Order: sequence, then C-alpha cells, then structure tokens
Amino acid sequence: MTTINGSTTFAPSGIGLDMEGQLALLVLENEDVRHDAAAEDKQVARERFIAASDKEVAAMHEEADDILTGAFVQGAVSLTAAGIQVGDALDAPNVDAAGREIRESLYAPIAAAACNALSQTLGKALGDSPAADDRADAKHAGTAAQQATWQLDDAKDVSRKAEERQNKALDWLTAEAANKASTETGIIAGFA
Repeated sequence: MTTINGSTTFAPSGIGLDMEGQLALLVLENEDVRHDAAAEDKQVARERFIAASDKEVAAMHEEADDILTGAFVQGAVSLTAAGIQVGDALDAPNVDAAGREIRESLYAPIAAAACNALSQTLGKALGDSPAADDRADAKHAGTAAQQATWQLDDAKDVSRKAEERQNKALDWLTAEAANKASTETGIIAGFA
C-alpha cells in the first residue's frame, strides 16, 4: 500500500485500477516525491539563511571593532602629539653663561606636528579601511541570506503546487474508486 498525504492508501502495483487509475497513482507518487524534495529544499534554505545572517552580524561586529581600534590609535597618536607639545612648553628655556636664551631644537614641534598628521592617516588605515571591508562582507552575507530566502520561497511554491496536483489526482482516484464500487454494487444487486 502507498500512503499519500498520510490519509489514503492504494496498492503499489495499481491492481484493480485501469490504465487511467494507474497513471493517476503514478502522478500521486511523483508529486509525493516532489513534495518531500521541496521540504528538504526548504530546510536547506532555512539553514543557509541562518548561516548567512550569522555571517552578516559577525561582519558588522568586526566593523564596529575596527572603527573602535582606529579611534583608539588616532586618539593615542594625538595624545602623544599633545604630550610632546606640553613637554616642550613646560621645559625651561636653555640659557648660555651670559644668560641669553639659546635657540631650542625644533625636534619637539616637528614630532608633535608629525604625530598630529599621522593620527588621521593611522585612524583611517587601522579603523575605517578594515571597517569598510567588513561592511562589504556584511553586504555579501546579506545577499546570500536574500538568495536563501528566494530558495525557500521557491521550495514553498513547489511544495504547494505538488500538493495541489496530489489533491486533484487523489480526488480523481477517489471518484473512480467510488464509480467502480457503485458499478459493482449495481451488478451484484442485479443478480440478487
């Protein structure tokens, strides 16, 4: 016996069915297989969607971490530049034996200016650039999630159509069986 939609059973060989009945039985069995395949496709699509969504979220977290890293580097370099400037300002002026001020080295102001200039570049190189790369990864994962959603929708459509065709074939088979039973009952009643 073959069970279709968990309710009706027929002999697998189609014994007792005419050619049309056997064809309807084959249609039922085929649609049952398609329905099962669509159910598997739905499960795979759901798993792909979850995995892609997880990747998207992870990439977004990485982006946030990269932005934070860039901000810390930029802040540290700017703080270093400020420290150099403060140290230079607090340093007592150098004087010679006569009490005249000796021109100070330009290294401290140059180093402070270099640190200030580098802070923006390092912030972008170590924070913004990797963050943009992570944003692209998140977009890619989002696209994969969308594709999985489309696959899930397609599998649902296949499943729905298979079930509709099964129901039509099942209705036809049930009507044929009822007609055959009615005919047999009429023949038996005629002999009585």
